[in-house]
Order: sequence, then C-alpha cells, then structure tokens
Amino acid sequence: MATLTGAVGSVRIRLLSASPYSQDQGQGKASGAPWWAVPAATLIGGVIAWFAAWFSARLLRRSAQEGLRYEQARLLNERFATAAELLGHEEPACRLAGIHAMAGLADDWAERERRQTCIDVLCAYLRLPYPAEPAESAPLEERLARQATREVRHTVIRVVRDHLHSRISGSAASWEGCDLDFTGVIFDDAVLAQPPACLLLPRPAEP
Repeated sequence: MATLTGAVGSVRIRLLSASPYSQDQGQGKASGAPWWAVPAATLIGGVIAWFAAWFSARLLRRSAQEGLRYEQARLLNERFATAAELLGHEEPACRLAGIHAMAGLADDWAERERRQTCIDVLCAYLRLPYPAEPAESAPLEERLARQATREVRHTVIRVVRDHLHSRISGSAASWEGCDLDFTGVIFDDAVLAQPPACLLLPRPAEP
C-alpha cells in the first residue's frame, strides 16, 4: 500500500512539472516584464513615428513657401528690368508700354519700398530734359517726335493722377502716401499747369 501511494505521488509530481501552465508561469516570473510593457512600447513607437512625419511635413511646407516667395521675387525683378528697358526705348510706343508695365508692377508689389521704387522711376522720367516746342518751320519729323514725347510724358502724369484717386479712376491700387518728386518737371498742358494741384481730383463725399 505504501508503495502504491509513493508511485501515485511520483506520477502527480511529474504531471505538475510537465504542465505547460506551470512552465509559462515560471517563464513569466523569470522574465520580470509586466503585462503592459508591449502595448506601451507600441504606443510610444507610434507617437514617435507620428511626430517624425509631422516634423517632416512642416519642413517640406516651409521649404515650399520659401521657394514660392523666391520665385515671386524673381518674377517681379524681371518685370522691373523689362519695364525699365521699355521706358528707355527710342520708340514712343515702347515707352508707353513701359509706363503701364511699371505702374502695374507698382500695384502688384506688396512691399511699400519696392512700390516706391517704381514710382520714383516714373517721376524720374518726367524730370528728364524736355525739348522746347519746335518752330512751325521745323522739319515735320522733329515736330512729330516732340509731339510723341509730349504724349508719353502726359501718360505718366495721368497714370500717377489716377493712382492718387483710385476710388474715382478705378485703379487697382492707391499710391496715396507715396513720395512724388516733381522737382524741375515741366508741365506744359493747360489742364496740368500747377503741380501738384494738376494731379488732384475732387475727393468723393464720404457716405
């Protein structure tokens, strides 16, 4: 009877030691890792990946914005060079195109300093030497050249006038508050006789 009891006890001990549940518990106790270690590591890895993606997108967006600003500045500078070249052209039609190109550039240039530069160029054109009216006996070519120059100069004055009163003229932008240097400018038209009053139109009544 004692032998049988010992044999049963031995089998029971072997079964317990061979049980997978007992092995898992032993391994868990041996490793010492809590149950939330794996989920926590997964969560931290996801947060790091999201932050890296957000930071990379932010850098790309900033780089794109800087590239856009650079491209806009480059295009505006090219337009300025083209307008200035047209203003210095011998043909009156090209100079007229240069006037409108320079005025349009001043409207599109958001920086006040750059806009002032465009206005300075137009005013400087008016300060250039202006030949006197040729005699009636002068050659026709000379008289036509003087008339063309006069029309170009009056176009500059009209452009400046319209931008000073954009609400009346419908100009895209107002140049009120900008500096206008008409030192030494000859105004040879009856309507444009006294600067700067020649550029002033009646202001509309406030609603």
